[in-house]
Amino acid sequence: MSIQNSDDHEVDFDFIDFQNSVSETAYEEPLPNLEPQTSNPFKGRKTSKSRRSPEPTVEGYKAVLLELQSKITEICSDDLLTSEQKTDLIKFASRQSGHQLTDNRIVQVLLEHHSRNKYGSDLILINSEQGSQWFEHGESHIIEDLITKGELNIIGGLSGAAKTNFTAMLLSALLNPEREPRFLGYRVNRDQVNQVFFIGLDGGRNVYTPIFRNTGLINEKGAVPNFNFIPNESGWSISSSNLDKLETRLKEHPNSIVVVDSLLAAISSSGVDENSPMMAARIMDLKLVCERHNATPIVLAHQKKESTQEFTGADSLRGHGSIPAFAGQIITLNFLDQKSKVNGKAIPDRKSAKRRMVAGHRGTPIDLLVELDFENGSVKSHGDFYDALFAIEAQADIDDVFDTTTIHAVVGCLSAGKRAVFDALYSYEAPVSQATLVADHSLNKGTVSKSLSALKEERFQGTPLIAEIEADGSKHYEVTYFIKQKFSEDY
Repeated sequence: MSIQNSDDHEVDFDFIDFQNSVSETAYEEPLPNLEPQTSNPFKGRKTSKSRRSPEPTVEGYKAVLLELQSKITEICSDDLLTSEQKTDLIKFASRQSGHQLTDNRIVQVLLEHHSRNKYGSDLILINSEQGSQWFEHGESHIIEDLITKGELNIIGGLSGAAKTNFTAMLLSALLNPEREPRFLGYRVNRDQVNQVFFIGLDGGRNVYTPIFRNTGLINEKGAVPNFNFIPNESGWSISSSNLDKLETRLKEHPNSIVVVDSLLAAISSSGVDENSPMMAARIMDLKLVCERHNATPIVLAHQKKESTQEFTGADSLRGHGSIPAFAGQIITLNFLDQKSKVNGKAIPDRKSAKRRMVAGHRGTPIDLLVELDFENGSVKSHGDFYDALFAIEAQADIDDVFDTTTIHAVVGCLSAGKRAVFDALYSYEAPVSQATLVADHSLNKGTVSKSLSALKEERFQGTPLIAEIEADGSKHYEVTYFIKQKFSEDY
C-alpha cells in the first residue's frame, strides 16, 4: 500500500513494515519436552509416547498390575457394594490401567474373593487334633435329600413342564400343617422354615391364582400364614435396588425361603444376557443376600429346547455354564417322550401329566417317575423311573388287548396318507414291495415309505397293523393276518 505526500513522493508502508520485522529479534518457539514423563494409570488414559521415550520394562508392568490388584482388592472388600457394582468398578479400573480384564476374569476374581471371605485364606484342616465338630450331624435339608437348606436350589424344565405347579405343591407341604409332613415320600422339616417369599415374574393373576388355589397356598381368606407373594407388577429383577428391598424383608424374617420364578425373567428385565458371564455375578448377589440371613433361594430355570426324557440334570439347563456351579441342588422335570418319533427325534408328550424327576446335584441321586394332579394340587411318585416306566408301558399293552375299540375305528383315525397306503396294501393277497404299491396305486414314493414305517408301529390289541417280510433280498409288506381277521369279523 502506498500514499502520495505533499512533496509528490510516494511512501510505501508495506516495505517499511517488512524492514521493521526483519530488524527485530525473532520470537523463539519453544521446543517439545522430550524428557520421559511418568503418569499414574489411574489418573486418565496415557497419551502416545514420543519416539525417544524408553521401552516399557517388566518392572513397569508389575507396578501397573500391582496397583490394579490393590484397587480390585479395595473394591471387593467393600461390603456395601453389590457384585454388579463391583463388576462395573473393576471394569473401569482395569480399563484406566491399560490392562482391560474380560468378563470371565472379573467373575473369577469375584468368586475367589467370595471364597476367601467364606472359607478363609488358609487351607481347612480336619484331623485328630482339630475340626472334629465338622462331622457332627446337623439338619441340612428343608425336604430330606431334595431341598438343601441355605444353598441355591434350582428347579429346571421346559416351558410348560409345570415347574411353578411343582414348586407350589412343595411349598404347600411345608406351610399347610394339616397335610402329611412328607413330599414324594421324603420327610418335610417344617421347623427349618420361617417365611416364604415367592417372586412371580412368569405370569400375571390368571397364571398364579389357580395354581396357588389348587395347591392350598391361598383360600377364601387370602394367603395361608407365612406365605408372601411378590407379583410381576412389582418390577422385581436381580438388580442392586431390588436385592436391597428383598434384604429388608429377610432381615425381619431370617431362615426363610426365596422363590424366583423364573431366572430368565429376573435376568432379562435387568438387561443381562442369559449366556453372559455377568449371569454369575447376578446369581452370586442373590446367593449372598440369602446367605447373610440364612435364607434358602429356590430358582426356577428353563431347560434347553432339545431336552427330552433322556436329557436331564445340570447339563440340560439354559444359560451360562457357571450357573450349576452355584447350586447345592438341581432338580429337573422332563416330559416323557411320545411313542412315535419325528424324523428320528424324540418329541415331548406335553399332554401327559407324568414327568421324569431327576435330582441329586451334590447329594443323593434321585430318579423318579412322578405324576402331577393339577386339579387337586398334589404330586405322587410311581417309584424308580425306569422300573415304573416299564411297568406302566406293560400295563398299557395289556389294557390295549382288552380294548373294545373296533379295528375300523383304529384305521379310521389314521392320517390320509397312512390310510391310503393301508387300503392299498389290504387289497393284496400276498406280500408286496414298496415299488409295487407306488406303481399300482400311483402313490407318492416318499408318502409310501413314511407310511409303511409308521403303520408298523400302529397297533390294535397289541398287534401291528402291517408286517415287514424279507423276501428275495428285498422288503415286502402285508396287512397282518390278525388284523384281516378282525376286519372280517366286524363285517
